[in-house]
Amino acid sequence: MPRFPFLRSWQDFAATTFLAAAIPITFWFEIFIVLPEVFPWGTFLNSLHFLAGLFLLYNILGNWLAVMLTDTSIRGQIIQPPSDPNVAREKNWKLCSVCECWQPPRSWHCKTCNVCIIKRDHHCLLTSCCIGHRNHRYFMLLLFHLFLATAYSAIYNTYFIWFLHGPEFTTWFSFVQIVFPLAWLLVDTSTKQYYLVIYVIGLLGALFVGVLLYYHTRIVLQGAIVAEHEKKVRKYDMGRERNIENVLGTRWRLVWLSPSIQSPLRHDGVNWEVIQEGKDK
Repeated sequence: MPRFPFLRSWQDFAATTFLAAAIPITFWFEIFIVLPEVFPWGTFLNSLHFLAGLFLLYNILGNWLAVMLTDTSIRGQIIQPPSDPNVAREKNWKLCSVCECWQPPRSWHCKTCNVCIIKRDHHCLLTSCCIGHRNHRYFMLLLFHLFLATAYSAIYNTYFIWFLHGPEFTTWFSFVQIVFPLAWLLVDTSTKQYYLVIYVIGLLGALFVGVLLYYHTRIVLQGAIVAEHEKKVRKYDMGRERNIENVLGTRWRLVWLSPSIQSPLRHDGVNWEVIQEGKDK
């Protein structure tokens, strides 16, 4: 049965709708406006950058959809805690009063999704769903390819705006146009102002996604989730390569090529090793 996660809250709807609109608009601008002026149609470099753009678009859309369509909740699963109550308490098993089920270690109930999430990292506004054990890989690769795309386009957009169309932005209004590009559309609805809006949003997007990618990459390399990182919990840190495999799977060196590449996870999301248990492994 299809789900519509973006309808859960207005914040989810706004952020996800913005990304859904920004992706095709930016792709159109880069491929059909910027690229032909930098490298004319029919040239080798034009074809090369066109293919690079398609590669990034495929991975962004593929991973974005995979995040939203991969159910990482406890819904429909029967998970039994250890029979010994002391062992269950020691391993942080909890009873969720809302879902009326047992939560495995590292699992939490999300108030927005209204369900318990297996190895819940955080609730993501850009995808309108929680990032958990089974879709964490797609979230990280979405950030990775979004950063590549925004940084890539920012470089060429800077050349396009300031070197190819520099004289058009040399008036005293230029500062206002750059700082308040959307507001300035009320005064100037010319094509160049729309180009400037896309340019500024792209720069801010590269900065924003870059910070997110750095933050979440640090957490992955620590073998942690967001809550554990903030509380400085490091008991699931099994070493850099094992930590990466726990998120991206055993074929993590290949998954950046395509979201369709199979990369099995080392864990089921329920039974987690801790440092004390994993030292001799």
